[in-house]
Amino acid sequence: MLNENLLRYTGIRGVKSLTKKEKQDRELSWNARFYIERMPDYDAAKDKYMQNLLATLKHKKILIPSSKTRKVRIRSPKGYPKPVSTKGLIVARPTSMKMQHISKLKSCIENYYIEKTIPIEFLKIYFELVDSCHFKVATNALSKHLNDIIADKSPVQLALKAVKARERAIQNAKFLIDDKKKPSISSQPHTHAFETPTNYHNNKETHHLNDSLTKNQDIHLKSLGKEIKITECTELLNTIVLSSIQVIEFIQLWRAELSELDKSRAKQVFYFHGKNYLAKMLEDLKFLRNSIFCQVFDEKIFENFIPNFGEKTIKLFAKRYAECESILSEESAPTVRETLFDMRNKKKQDHNGEHGKLEVNLSEKVLRNNENPIKLLEKVGANSEKTIKSIGKEGKTAETTHNTSDKDQKSSMIMTKPSTNIPKTTEQTPKNLETPPIPEKYYLEPTIGNAENILENYSKTVPKQIKDCLGDPLEAYHKAFTLKFPALLWVKTRKAALGMFILNVDHQKTTQNRLYISHVSSTSIEALEIVINHAVEYASSNYPCDEIRVNLASPANAVGKYESDKTIKQYFDKLGFRWKVFIKDSTGYPMHILGLACKKSLNSPNDNLFKDSLQFVYACTGQILPPFSDNSGIISALGVCTALKYMGEAEIPSQQYLLNILSKASPKWVPPAFKLTGNKSIEDINEELNSLGLDMPSLQYTNTFLALSSVELNWNRFLTTTYNGQQYLYIYDSQIQIMASGDMRVFIVPTEDYNFSAFIIPLKGFKGNAFEKAYEILSEIKNVDKQIDEIWVPDFNVKVNSCQEFQQEDGDVVNVRENAFVRVTAAIHNKGCLEVRPKDDAVVINSGFLFGLIHSKVDDEFSVPYFAVYSEE
Repeated sequence: MLNENLLRYTGIRGVKSLTKKEKQDRELSWNARFYIERMPDYDAAKDKYMQNLLATLKHKKILIPSSKTRKVRIRSPKGYPKPVSTKGLIVARPTSMKMQHISKLKSCIENYYIEKTIPIEFLKIYFELVDSCHFKVATNALSKHLNDIIADKSPVQLALKAVKARERAIQNAKFLIDDKKKPSISSQPHTHAFETPTNYHNNKETHHLNDSLTKNQDIHLKSLGKEIKITECTELLNTIVLSSIQVIEFIQLWRAELSELDKSRAKQVFYFHGKNYLAKMLEDLKFLRNSIFCQVFDEKIFENFIPNFGEKTIKLFAKRYAECESILSEESAPTVRETLFDMRNKKKQDHNGEHGKLEVNLSEKVLRNNENPIKLLEKVGANSEKTIKSIGKEGKTAETTHNTSDKDQKSSMIMTKPSTNIPKTTEQTPKNLETPPIPEKYYLEPTIGNAENILENYSKTVPKQIKDCLGDPLEAYHKAFTLKFPALLWVKTRKAALGMFILNVDHQKTTQNRLYISHVSSTSIEALEIVINHAVEYASSNYPCDEIRVNLASPANAVGKYESDKTIKQYFDKLGFRWKVFIKDSTGYPMHILGLACKKSLNSPNDNLFKDSLQFVYACTGQILPPFSDNSGIISALGVCTALKYMGEAEIPSQQYLLNILSKASPKWVPPAFKLTGNKSIEDINEELNSLGLDMPSLQYTNTFLALSSVELNWNRFLTTTYNGQQYLYIYDSQIQIMASGDMRVFIVPTEDYNFSAFIIPLKGFKGNAFEKAYEILSEIKNVDKQIDEIWVPDFNVKVNSCQEFQQEDGDVVNVRENAFVRVTAAIHNKGCLEVRPKDDAVVINSGFLFGLIHSKVDDEFSVPYFAVYSEE
């Protein structure tokens, strides 16, 4: 009776019950003139009986809303604000739209290259890398590059500007040297403008170097009878030094942009007018050594790849100078460094008897920066005869006090002649220079000897931090045998083993070939990165895998977040591993799976690891031809019966197994895992057979029936190994049944498909039809003798063909041809495969046996095997 708009709290009910008279009065309050479905709207606020109940509710009140209706504003969908987020629903774009988008960006970039006179060779290099990238990566890279080009901030533009500025400085130096041949230079200030790099982020350095001498200071030097002004040489050499550093930094920035698309381009050559510009900088150094600058300034300034002009009290300048020196050292020819070492060794031999050991004084600053003396040697030119001494002088830096004025500080940064008074720091104790160490060579080696004992000793040297994140090596070794295709490799040097890693193939069948690094470890945290890099490089180059995966233990931290060890995870992050899934292992421990996408390598030596172990490919054709005697055995009764049923009636075959199938099968019966086609041309049949690796010769151009079957299976639990010089399948934990058939033993091995089971019948020196012999033996099986858990099957490959004729009433024959191959592959790693040995109660199958498949449905209906072949291997 109450209106639905009446709001009340649940659990509250009136305590006062109405009397009989009150109930009657309440019923009479309704007007009987109204009919059903025409009752008036009930307003609880005007119901006096309801109001009487309110007095009994002392603690809680019944909320009675007003009967007045409210207008509700309904907004039009057109007025809704449109979303501006770029993270909306992803709509698949057609390939044509993607290519149009990329081609439009390319054309815009090419137009700007032409407009801004940038050599088109740089654009070709960039487009070549973009074409090999994913659509999203290519689009982002092109968009960013286009914006940089428009703003004149792209690395290639900055590098070209710096190169042109340096070239102008070199040309000005040549003009100054050519001025020697003219009449004497006046003492007026030189008015020739030497251009310096603009928009450089260290203008303070330029002022420190250029303002080293005051305007009123006129220093002249007479060389070859002519007068040269030192201030001009100083200004010009400052420009060359700063522009050289700027060129190297911008070329490295350009290389970094290319390496984002392809890491192999980190050492891309920067060509200017068809020459490697970093190599040209080394040639310019020879020009400066043989010029007037070497007479104006000290010879030691030109002993490095970049003129060592200016003190290194400015920390940023010293750091950038050292980085550029190392880059030019790598670009220099190996002969330069070899000549330097030859000179050093020769000098050691000359001074061995007279002066004892060769000693070089390194400055405090060099030692503080941990710079190797051998690297300093590599930075010096080959033509310097004071190589060792110059390094000792180079290490000595100027030290200015806080009370020195700015003018004195600027002038102290100019190194004009050895006679210039420059304060020096206290020298460190002399250190002996030794021959440079030969870089360690790493190589991979399989386990030699008892792997379990070796791993037990090795596990004691692995740090606890690595064990907590990547697992114990000995436990990982035992766990690897529960997975597919285990392999163990050691990363070693000439002295000792750095670490090891274990590879496995993913159990799960997917369209992708996944390779697992089930374990990796090392004897120290520092060596772990080397082992990981070798493991990933070896896996990606020797396996046709689409993805490499690795597991990292990720326990919960104090906040409750699952995180792995960041010190170890960073090594995988550098290689490009990405988070895939969070799981818990068999013991319930949380694990993070990381994955790295790979490109399949062609002609991989381990291609068979990702294929199924058992493969059966079968083809059967039926044709009506004139009779000719060409009868041989049968491979599969199922294929022969399908051909006879399609070709029409023929004489009753003599084989009992064929009669059973023909009498019980329906007219439209199709065997399991078979494909039947009729009225196909010979060309189409041959093309389809060739795609399966089969060959059916001597087919006639007539009405042809074709039956195909292709079965690929794996075993439930198996490993592969080498035993007695032959590859074996080690099938275990599979409930293998041994059945007795007369004097013969039949081994029934289940597969991963519960409908199929393989049978193996050892039989030496058999000559005849394998299918009939297998049918005869299998039909006499009475009971199961016993059950075993382990059987060893050798790797074998059998290819067979057969032909049968069945007479018709008109005198022609139904010619049935069969062609098939059976392959049981025991795929092993080309390197590092773990070897196992059969147990005492294991059954090892040797050469000479019948092999075939049994389909449960076919066996129940017709009591015939699916196929049978004989292997003599």
